Amino acid sequence: MIIIDLFNILKNNLKYIIYVMIYKLLLLFSLLLNNSNCFIQIFKYNNINNLKMSNFDNFNWNKNWYPIAVEKFTNKKKPFKFTLLNKDLVVWWDFKKKEWNTVYNICPHRLVPLSEGRINDNGNIECPYHGWSFNKNGECENIPQIANYKKQKKYCTNSFKTITKQGLIWVWPDNNKTHANEKSIPIFKELNNKNTIYFDTFTDLPYDYTLLLENVLDISHIPFTHHKSQGFRENSAPLKFNKPKYLNSKGFKIYHNLTFPSNTKNNKINKSYTKFIAPCLQYTKVENKNMKIIIPSYAIPIKPGYCRVISRLPIITFKNFKYKLFGFLLKLQPTFIHHMFINSVIEEDTILLYNQQNQINKFNNSKILDNYLLASESDIPVILWHKWLNNVNKLWKLNDTDRVYYNKKDLINRELLHYQYCTVCQNANKNLQNIKTFTLYFKPIIFLLIWPLLNFYYPLNHLKNKIICMSAIISSTILWYICNTIQNKFKVGKYPHKRNLV
Repeated sequence: MIIIDLFNILKNNLKYIIYVMIYKLLLLFSLLLNNSNCFIQIFKYNNINNLKMSNFDNFNWNKNWYPIAVEKFTNKKKPFKFTLLNKDLVVWWDFKKKEWNTVYNICPHRLVPLSEGRINDNGNIECPYHGWSFNKNGECENIPQIANYKKQKKYCTNSFKTITKQGLIWVWPDNNKTHANEKSIPIFKELNNKNTIYFDTFTDLPYDYTLLLENVLDISHIPFTHHKSQGFRENSAPLKFNKPKYLNSKGFKIYHNLTFPSNTKNNKINKSYTKFIAPCLQYTKVENKNMKIIIPSYAIPIKPGYCRVISRLPIITFKNFKYKLFGFLLKLQPTFIHHMFINSVIEEDTILLYNQQNQINKFNNSKILDNYLLASESDIPVILWHKWLNNVNKLWKLNDTDRVYYNKKDLINRELLHYQYCTVCQNANKNLQNIKTFTLYFKPIIFLLIWPLLNFYYPLNHLKNKIICMSAIISSTILWYICNTIQNKFKVGKYPHKRNLV
């Protein structure tokens, strides 16, 4: 009887006993390797490994909306080129119909780039080689070399639906526009709240879209990578994550236990979670009784090994008067100063992720997660991201064939990665140059005009006149130096970063 009971116990709990035995063996093996944490943590991921996943078969990279630019930072007077999902596009503003248009950046006539052309008087894009012009639907409206030309389908090029929503220019990179539903564009209702402030910027990055999203989903890197810019090493703490709400082709959402530093007043957080909305939006939302903070990033896949990030950092909704006043003061900050700050934060990641990309390229396109040694619960968002990525159709193959290798100075080249596309920074740079020019002309005026006039009208105040003129010269020199320093920051970032300074 005892034997039968024992047999039944073993039979009913066989699965559990096997798990325990495997656990003991792994634990013993890991202790021998003096690396026990990595093995122990595997069992903490069971709620992720056993997570049900569905609806991945319907995912198509081309049948999604992608933001490619911030409208208010984009020049409407000339076309600009953009590569999206390895497709070379040209985008321009039709000043007659007041809308953005997108077609392939290749003239079908002789294959030259349309982005080198102009927007003609009809609001169409005109090829710079022979003057062929194309409308929003890719139809060739005019061929100057053909008298009485009439539109023909064989002279058309492919067009892509383009709209503006919440200040961003969105493109649907599929020729079939029937599924291009504007309601599927992810928006933030908080932007419609008058108590909300937010700041936009963007930059191009020399590493892959998949790596960018892995980075922005990883909250735990902030105190270390962004020490003294967005966080502090001493405030780092283990993160706890709840079981993900869902994981499907539309993305995933996971709650966590983010807290403000203990020395911060009103540091209690009521709710915090990270959400990924496929294929390009990631954001972390934190809320307490005083404010709601959303930190979103849009990751745009350009081509293998290259991407663009549009950062809407941060979206803050204030709930009481004291913090609303703080928000008003934040709005007074010039936009180009915010761009410089966010660029400096992104550059702290870029040097690390660019080199990480070089290592990943050596893995011969194996699953990236297999090459990571994940040891803590803080890595759960990274695991979720790669689970999502491994279940959708492969985006593209990563290799070194088209990769340009940069040194550290190139990786913080703001002129190449941001400035050339941003009208706000370009206009600010022009204004600073005008101020510098004024200070150069002002100094001779002091000697040739102001100094003689002061001595003529106030001959007895010779010392005071000299002090006034010298103060004006010194002030104009300081002003020139400040403008020149800011101008240099438009071109190149600072290295070493704050985290590297003792």
